[in-house]
Amino acid sequence: MATILVVDDSSFQRKHLRKILEALGHQVLEASDGNEGVAEACKSLPDLILSDLLMPTADGFSLLEKMRNRGGKIPILVVSSNVQTSARERCTELGAKGFVSKPVQAKALTEALGDILV
Repeated sequence: MATILVVDDSSFQRKHLRKILEALGHQVLEASDGNEGVAEACKSLPDLILSDLLMPTADGFSLLEKMRNRGGKIPILVVSSNVQTSARERCTELGAKGFVSKPVQAKALTEALGDILV
């Protein structure tokens, strides 16, 4: 299956996503903010990045922008409780391939992954 990088400042959310992803057969890497996420993505070249938006130090918008500026081809799926239209539009403009709302439900995540990991 795929190698997926989960970027979220909440260890609880990372564990929750890890549980779902590993049950689906994916390998999971973790980072606790956008800067760590970019560094891990450049080092490991995962098949997909799942990123929260609101994080201290470097948020998900920063991660999206840095990955785009590096010419990154790794698809990024935003996982956030920020469901405002303006946030979704900005994510799309920065290259996000999809959006899953928190609290993450296994079915919604599985469907989003299916749309991206073909």
